[in-house]
Amino acid sequence: MSKRSLKDGSNQPKSAYRIPRTNQVRQHLLEDLEDRLVLAGTPVLIEINPSGDSDPAEFVQLGDLTFFSAEDATSGRELLVTDGTDTGTRLVRDINVGSDHANPESLIAYNNRLYFSADDGINGRELWSTDGTSAGTMMVADIYPGEG
Repeated sequence: MSKRSLKDGSNQPKSAYRIPRTNQVRQHLLEDLEDRLVLAGTPVLIEINPSGDSDPAEFVQLGDLTFFSAEDATSGRELLVTDGTDTGTRLVRDINVGSDHANPESLIAYNNRLYFSADDGINGRELWSTDGTSAGTMMVADIYPGEG
């Protein structure tokens, strides 16, 4: 995908958005009509969901990384992470495997980890934690046993 000016946004796919190359996110604006996020800083265009709206949300900074939730046709709504580059933006882990949604919510950075609630499709909505890697992403506890 070629980089283009986003001043009028007319040449951009619906699910494209800009991520800053810097660690400081000074402002963000969710553009409802174009369904993309515009962040201050030097842009890198990333196509998360080529088949529709990625609806990125829940942005939380942890060190040099920014975590957020977004939706794609393959994994559903899951947790993603970026270091501000196109190659450094990826799915953390497909928590609710397949196209079902884990719907990560209430993201909180604490002690070099990110804590959030998510539904893995087995245990229901529970407390999860990640260090930003797939292997380091796990359910903290089955607080409410059974699918709830």
